[in-house]
Amino acid sequence: MSPDSIKTMRNKPKNHHLQSGFTLIEIMVVIVVLGIVAGSMVVSIRGKDPEDVIGEEAERLMQLIRLNQEEAVMAGAMTGLYFNLGNYYFLNFSDDTWSVVSEDKIFKPRKLPKGIELELEVEGELAQLDDADEELPGMEGLADSADSEEDESEDSDDGFGSDEKDQITPHVYIFPNGEMITFKLTMFTDDADGDRMRFEITGAFDGFVEMRGPLWNLDQ
Repeated sequence: MSPDSIKTMRNKPKNHHLQSGFTLIEIMVVIVVLGIVAGSMVVSIRGKDPEDVIGEEAERLMQLIRLNQEEAVMAGAMTGLYFNLGNYYFLNFSDDTWSVVSEDKIFKPRKLPKGIELELEVEGELAQLDDADEELPGMEGLADSADSEEDESEDSDDGFGSDEKDQITPHVYIFPNGEMITFKLTMFTDDADGDRMRFEITGAFDGFVEMRGPLWNLDQ
């Protein structure tokens, strides 16, 4: 290569775009992206707000009830719902016996997150809900072995006869035609400010199920 060629290459102007650095728009885009990432990290560290948690749980339960209605109609069978203070269970009726659905991935027993409380009215009457630790017939296999042994050792002292313990009936009946026992289930929790809030799920005799919330005023 001749000296003149080398001199020409050295004097050739470089790409102006590469020398100009980041434009203002590019810098703004980077700032926005970093802001979104930082916000996501804060949410994941802080966790969901109570309003979001209870809203998701209420929405899930409403959709599960609707889906269970459809299955009852398709199968021509009666199903039901059982609640205690911290969990809910779907039940099947077969051979004149109610049993907990425990193996189904959709209608499996569900435990509500800590801080959510339940209140149930059936046909206008307030239902008495058992403690969340109450073990249901057919659910023994889901408990830890240690817990199961402890429960068995206490059976004789709880004043609850074995025959009576083996019987379970739902709070809410869902009939083969999709109709159901009327009910109102209220989920309570405290919001981020410590104020009492709730979601309500109601079921009408004709099978119509709806959800209201979030609600704060008891008169709403």
